[in-house]
Amino acid sequence: MRFKERAKRKKITTPVPSEHSSSEDVPSLEPMQLGDTSAPPPSPSQSVPVPTEAPTDCFTSIEAENAYRNTFSKRPVLGEREVSIHDFPSDDFQIIRHIFIERGWEKLTHALPTPCVEVVREFYSNIAHFNLDDHSIISTVRGIQIAVSPAILRNLFTLPEVESPLYPYKGMRAPTKTAMRNLFVGLTGPKWTAKTHRLLLHNMLPQYRLLAKIVLTNLWPISRHTEISLERAYFMYALATGVSIDFPRHVIAIIHRSHVEKELNLPFGSLITKLAMIAKVPLRANEPTMKLPGPISALTVVKSAAVITKKRPLTTESASSPPEPSIPTSQLLEQISLLSQKIDSFTAKWEASQSKLEQQLAAVRSDCVQANDRLVQLSLDVQHIMASVADSDDEI
Repeated sequence: MRFKERAKRKKITTPVPSEHSSSEDVPSLEPMQLGDTSAPPPSPSQSVPVPTEAPTDCFTSIEAENAYRNTFSKRPVLGEREVSIHDFPSDDFQIIRHIFIERGWEKLTHALPTPCVEVVREFYSNIAHFNLDDHSIISTVRGIQIAVSPAILRNLFTLPEVESPLYPYKGMRAPTKTAMRNLFVGLTGPKWTAKTHRLLLHNMLPQYRLLAKIVLTNLWPISRHTEISLERAYFMYALATGVSIDFPRHVIAIIHRSHVEKELNLPFGSLITKLAMIAKVPLRANEPTMKLPGPISALTVVKSAAVITKKRPLTTESASSPPEPSIPTSQLLEQISLLSQKIDSFTAKWEASQSKLEQQLAAVRSDCVQANDRLVQLSLDVQHIMASVADSDDEI
């Protein structure tokens, strides 16, 4: 009886193993860049080894853990890209530079940290509070509470406060499809019919096609950039026509919708990673990240112009003018356009395959770490039991 009682008193609780780790280094995510991180974290107890890959408690509730395992761990994370607005040509594309500068949104075009995939997924899984009145969100990542409010985002990006914004549109103030089509596509372009709820990007004028790409990448993220939905077209029309927008509330509303409606992607991965780093959320030694393309710049404009030139129909003026001896140049431009499309398609498929492979490798590594942690703990338990038995024999 004495042996059983002592064994119960000295029983060691097995720590919960970490979830999803990777061997990829994250040099661009050094916390030292974001403020004072000189205070070292408290050292773990020496009696029981703690896994170095992650804290033991990642979720605030059983529901949050189940949501992570069943939903959020399987959803792709979307990251924002830098936008080189001062690198665009000095013609129609200047409308994009004017949009960001005149609204005081220039910091929204600056580079943000590379998204930490698991940090973003844990953030979405642990969202426990959303206030409809002030549009604030509270989540917890690895024991650190992260609050997201319009005031916090305004301070982060140095955005002006917008009182009584006219977007989202209400009632009859919303633009018609004809008005949006005339602006984005032009008077001679394809019509946007009442039955169609999406507008193809390749039909747009070059400057608005590029603006749509920025919207779909940074301002209202989605993975597919071949078309724009009606609600995103409303947002883009408001951008282009100077309608007042409270961008922080817009961002928080999208994050909340992605959490509640279980959409395919998890947007604003770079922003969430930035907020987590400011809050000093502990990053793992081999934190899995996602690779992002380079900045949206003049090169993007050139590639976009090549594709649009190929697909745009001839105007009446060009059709009636006599042919010029530039057929080889036209053929060359068409070949460059086709090659550009093929390269873009191959790059997208390659990046998707690479991202999927990295996630699979991270999952395998996580399983190995968990198995090793269990073996270490089992060994400690056996040693503890053997020591208890030896003590009991000595007493007898």
